[in-house]
Amino acid sequence: MSKIRLAVLICFALLACVPAFAVDGQILINQATVTAAGGFPYKITQPGSYKLSGNLSVSGSTDGILICATDVTLDLNGFVINGNGSQGFGISNDSTMGCGAALNVTVKNGVVRGFYDGVILGGSGLISDLQSSNNSRFGIWAAGGVSAGFVVTRCVALSNTGAGIKADYAVVNNSISNSSSIGFDVTYATAIGNLAVSNGTGMAPDHSVIGSNTLEDNSLDLRPVGPSSRYVSQGNNICGAGAC
Repeated sequence: MSKIRLAVLICFALLACVPAFAVDGQILINQATVTAAGGFPYKITQPGSYKLSGNLSVSGSTDGILICATDVTLDLNGFVINGNGSQGFGISNDSTMGCGAALNVTVKNGVVRGFYDGVILGGSGLISDLQSSNNSRFGIWAAGGVSAGFVVTRCVALSNTGAGIKADYAVVNNSISNSSSIGFDVTYATAIGNLAVSNGTGMAPDHSVIGSNTLEDNSLDLRPVGPSSRYVSQGNNICGAGAC
């Protein structure tokens, strides 16, 4: 083999391992780039903007995407992250995988389905415009704290076995249906303008403020956790045909 041909082959091999960038500087993620990076879980370890450029299929019991850095935006760009039906996390900052709670994280605009938990994040930031469905526990679990956490908005959770959305900060304008357990499991949260239809329990608030939510055709529309004094209803929630 000539030295020139060998040099060309080496260049191609090196380029295959370099992350692809969109025109706007976002780092692109697809099945090929994940494989080139060593397979799942795909680990984000640097701040920046990341975007899917194709669907991802995660086999086995591993996680899909791990976010292990602050100041990260992950745009699913309308694509789907598919799990194997019951195991692993679709998007997480799982501490058992060397990550931890991250600040200023945004995850948006796509579909996560077929995992143990679709999205499970600790820290603070924004989760928006996601559909999380057919997960064997939670659709979206956003854990931050009383003073800071995740705003979860305009998300749809369908046919999850546990809670559709479990959150402890702000839950605004989301829709949940066919959760076997609870639609909205909210603790130390503000839950405004949400819709829960055909779940085991529509909404289970604890130490929370709830208002303008519509809870219909659930086995139990509203089930406070603990004494009623531990949550505040603004009085304009609708349970079935009446106020709640």
